[in-house]
Amino acid sequence: MMPNAPRRLCALVFLFAAAAALPRVVHAQQPDSAAAHDSAARADSIRADSVRADSIRRSELERIRAEPRARVDTTHATVYTLIVGDSGRARNEPSITAASVAADMIADLSPKQEARTARSTRMLLRDIEGSLGGSFGRGLRGVLTVSLTDDGTTQRLATTDAAVMVGLPIGRTELLVGRTALPFGRSAQLHRHELPFADQPLPIRVLLGEDGLRGTGLQLRGARDFARARWTLDLAAADRFAVRVDSLHPAEAPDQSIAGIVAGGRLGLSTTLMRSRVEIGVSSLTGKREQPIGCVYDGSVGPVPCPNAINAANTRLTVFGADARVGWGSEAFVVDGEWLHMIVGATDLPVFSNAGYSPFYSGLTGTYDGGYVSGRVRITGAVGVGARAEWLQNPEVNGLNDGWAGGYVDVAPLPEARVALSYQRRIPSTTALATLTPAMRDARDRVVLRGTIVVGRHPRTGRD
Repeated sequence: MMPNAPRRLCALVFLFAAAAALPRVVHAQQPDSAAAHDSAARADSIRADSVRADSIRRSELERIRAEPRARVDTTHATVYTLIVGDSGRARNEPSITAASVAADMIADLSPKQEARTARSTRMLLRDIEGSLGGSFGRGLRGVLTVSLTDDGTTQRLATTDAAVMVGLPIGRTELLVGRTALPFGRSAQLHRHELPFADQPLPIRVLLGEDGLRGTGLQLRGARDFARARWTLDLAAADRFAVRVDSLHPAEAPDQSIAGIVAGGRLGLSTTLMRSRVEIGVSSLTGKREQPIGCVYDGSVGPVPCPNAINAANTRLTVFGADARVGWGSEAFVVDGEWLHMIVGATDLPVFSNAGYSPFYSGLTGTYDGGYVSGRVRITGAVGVGARAEWLQNPEVNGLNDGWAGGYVDVAPLPEARVALSYQRRIPSTTALATLTPAMRDARDRVVLRGTIVVGRHPRTGRD
């Protein structure tokens, strides 16, 4: 039995050593599990850092959005700059929103002198016009337009537009104070360099004035969107009806009395139908304007000079109108037109001799109707053609039917420059033609080459 003792002792030592080494072996056999645990811990830490970073970025973005900054008011195309002072209060600074310089020149190539507007010359630089528009805050705008006009004999400097528009806190309404076009129709509100032909249509220039209808006074303007359309209402009160004729001298100027103030307005609607822009409107206007009278004729002594150099009387004129415009394909094809109806009211003949002056009144009487229709097609981006037909019961030919018809070719080599060659022919009725002189009958064709340059964005007193 004794010889087995060493072997038992060796076995016992081996088992003890194995038991001591077993935990180390087990731990050495599990490296993948520990590494997975450490990787998960690191991923959780990265996600927590990302969430904290996102939260910080969102807070910073909200802080930047809350800061005051420059805004653009797309309703009036006006930039308003908001500045925060040292005290922390916001204040508005004035800014220039639009400025332009326009030059309008014509070469009247009409074969007969009587057909030319300026009979003394064929070449005429009609207008050089400078315009400036500005704003102060969100509710205050202003426009100033000054024109140097040449009529072929004299040059004169005139203020075409000088107005301030104030936004009112009642919806989209504003009050205009100053001088500008009165809200009647479409063509009468345009500047001369904006016209497709050289002059206003026949009913506009005869019934309302050569340069449209402008006055100094107040206008109240409002707009509202309803039933997929924009409705506008413009009301106005101004000093006088059309431009004063220097050769006419009534007993009292019409703009010196309340009864002589011109008043009226326009109701308009604009909408989009079948990818076409449609605009329609109705207008009315009433006021007094000077009308010529002759001198009293005394059978015993012959013509008698007018007392106190009075050769005119004030007559009330009321005009109703309707206008429409349709544009297709981004203004590639445009048709527009207007209709006018004038009613002549009472005449203020000189009080000292009404009965004597009545037979010699030579101004407007009765009613007159007129209108025009025009169209334009854009052939390419730089070339277009257009036509216009106009008619009127013309008081210049005893109220008989008169008219013009013609067309033009328009070329715009640059966005700021335009050249147009137009031809028009006068087409009066047979009875109206008989009232014209032989020279005027032969001078019924008018050919005009016109060049217009507009540098900058032309500011407007209306809605942009």
